[in-house]
Amino acid sequence: MQFPSKGLTGAIWRGGKHVVLLGIDVAATLAAIGIAAAAEWPRVFQSVSWPHALLATALVTAAAAAIFYFMGLSRRFWRFVSIIDLSLIVASAAAVTMLLSLLLAIALGDLAPNVGFYLVQFFLASGLMSAARGLRRFGPRALALASRLSGAGASPDEPLALIAGSPDAVELVLRKRELGVLKGFRPIGVLEEGELNLRRRIHGVPVVGGLQSLNHVFRQRMNTAAAPKALVIAAGGADASDAKYVSLASRASDLGLTVIRAALTGVEGAARVELKSFDLSELLGRPLVKLDHGKTAVALGNRSIVVTGAGGSIGSELVRQIASFAPRKIVLIEQSEFNLYQIELETRQNFPETEIVPVLCDIRDRNHVMSVFLEHQPQFVFHAAALKHVPLVELNPCPAVATNLIGTRNVADASRKCHAIAMIQVSTDKAVNPIGVMGATKRLGELYCQALDLENCGDPGATRIFTVRFGNVLGSSGSVVPLFQRQLRDRLPLTVTHPDMTRFFMTIHEAVGLVLQTANAAFSRNPRCGRIFVLDMGEPIKVVDIAHRMIKLSGLEPGVDAKVKFIGTRPGEKLFEQLFDKSERRLQSEIAGIFEAEASPVPLATLNEMFARLTAAVAKSDETSVRKEIFALIADEGEDRVGMETAMTPDSASASQASNALETISGTV
Repeated sequence: MQFPSKGLTGAIWRGGKHVVLLGIDVAATLAAIGIAAAAEWPRVFQSVSWPHALLATALVTAAAAAIFYFMGLSRRFWRFVSIIDLSLIVASAAAVTMLLSLLLAIALGDLAPNVGFYLVQFFLASGLMSAARGLRRFGPRALALASRLSGAGASPDEPLALIAGSPDAVELVLRKRELGVLKGFRPIGVLEEGELNLRRRIHGVPVVGGLQSLNHVFRQRMNTAAAPKALVIAAGGADASDAKYVSLASRASDLGLTVIRAALTGVEGAARVELKSFDLSELLGRPLVKLDHGKTAVALGNRSIVVTGAGGSIGSELVRQIASFAPRKIVLIEQSEFNLYQIELETRQNFPETEIVPVLCDIRDRNHVMSVFLEHQPQFVFHAAALKHVPLVELNPCPAVATNLIGTRNVADASRKCHAIAMIQVSTDKAVNPIGVMGATKRLGELYCQALDLENCGDPGATRIFTVRFGNVLGSSGSVVPLFQRQLRDRLPLTVTHPDMTRFFMTIHEAVGLVLQTANAAFSRNPRCGRIFVLDMGEPIKVVDIAHRMIKLSGLEPGVDAKVKFIGTRPGEKLFEQLFDKSERRLQSEIAGIFEAEASPVPLATLNEMFARLTAAVAKSDETSVRKEIFALIADEGEDRVGMETAMTPDSASASQASNALETISGTV
């Protein structure tokens, strides 16, 4: 039932409600006085006349109502009674007791009751007023719980569901379900965000893992009577479009689960929950690309796998999905100690049957990379380590070349030396017609991998080396979703560089799926040599449209509740990205939903000469020579590259623009 909240009718309703609540408290106080008098003061009833008794009752009623109104008891939510409310009740009851003792002392003199009467009256009044509020808060829940335990409220048609979210959000959803407000699923487990405690239950539903444990939990239960059929994501406001939930929904959809969002609106105390479908196309502007992973278990099962950049957003998702296919061993290569610790801990917990080897290693260190590969003899190598934040890379070209180019060469050469089946390198659409350092280093990395793959093209046993080209990954660190989410949460304008800025977007799950499909192809030895794999991401989307969609997903109105602020393009950034270079042929792949790019190769000898010059320039931190060298080869590969669109170049970016860019990092791989 919906009660009026606006206008004259609403005002009358609210006023009448306050009178009723005051009346209940006053009645509890009078009942306490009557009980205390009957127990402690029976002799007074024989000496007090009815007119005096009625007058005393009227005085006490008026005084109690005034005190309770002044203390604001009727203006507080009974269904959310707290310690503060109970403190106010005690204080109000004490005030009434003191006033009552004063009135009785004046009116009755020696016949006034003793201290015991007032103590009984005080505790009874406090208890009755508190009990009324407790009944309002816990009564409906107790009835709902009794109904649930008796089976009266259960429906066999409701699908078994896992619930994902923060403990507070999950608790609210489960509480609303117990009260009968929510229907449509039967909770069997909680995937908890934050500090994980597998011994905990929330409203009787056990915590079965963290947000990243979905594949593991699903695999454990898939052939049992407790197999989940749905995933309920408990999220509200800006959290609804959080990258981790976008990724989680994508993985759940891939597992065949129905994904539902329990949209939380309002504030604590008046929160509402509404079940909605979780449609990622609301952000992407297109349906998710469904990739068939039927052969992936065959390709990766019982294999030794290396993942570089294993603690990053792409690398960690790769590790999770690879681990679900039961490899023999996963070697986690990561230069960040904390990121390595996190992904190792998570993977060991969720996949105890797989050997996990954490290696703190910088891919720039060629000798260390070689020794790790020779020790573990990987059969598949997934190379996700990179420096990718466009403005930061633009300001630091030497580390970018050392990681994205020299590091890629180290990993590729090590893969060949240990005779791996395949190495798959993660690249970006920024490598197409690059104008910035990040795109240029990734493009040269593509060319080196292509040259290696072509060199031994006639050898069926040679290591295959492929590149996958990503668009902007919604769930990756530094992408627009986490930035916009933080700005929405802080009630700041959403910063977009340019109103015409467009990008290709994909989810982390789609990105990793593209990598795994490439591994399948490498295992079957079908792909032609020197190809680059690209996901069909539909048409590019304006970044400002992503901003508007996120505002709407958060339950806000664009331009009213949240605004978009244009801050200007950043160093090394283009207005639009492309998936294919003008010198490349776009071909349909044998894999549905994936294209192949056939590029014009650069001789391996030419690339090795460039590496020698770049290595020397990086060793001297000679940024001028580094920039000149990487763009010279790209200019030779395709002329008229720079100037294809209006954009900032390294030379034109002022120090203040660069500083501003660091504060507003968004559209990256």
